Amino acid sequence: MIHLVVDLIWTAAALEHIAHRGIELEHIEEALADPYLLVIDPDYAKHEHGAGVRQIGESTSLGVLVVMGFGKDGAYYGATAWKTGRS
Repeated sequence: MIHLVVDLIWTAAALEHIAHRGIELEHIEEALADPYLLVIDPDYAKHEHGAGVRQIGESTSLGVLVVMGFGKDGAYYGATAWKTGRS
């Protein structure tokens, strides 16, 4: 199986935002390392700052996460992440 992981740059504000959901950067890294990671690029949801990318993978410690980012100036930035109902 071939998939392309989109590396995301996370700002302090975005990390604080996901921390309120109980998600840390290490959880996102686990999810993006999932061999069955699903990458939707471009994502159907448009972000105010640019084209969106959605990555869905399993964190070994939190379960399945949806990780959203957006492209701007040739880079992708982390926007948000949340836990799904599946573990």
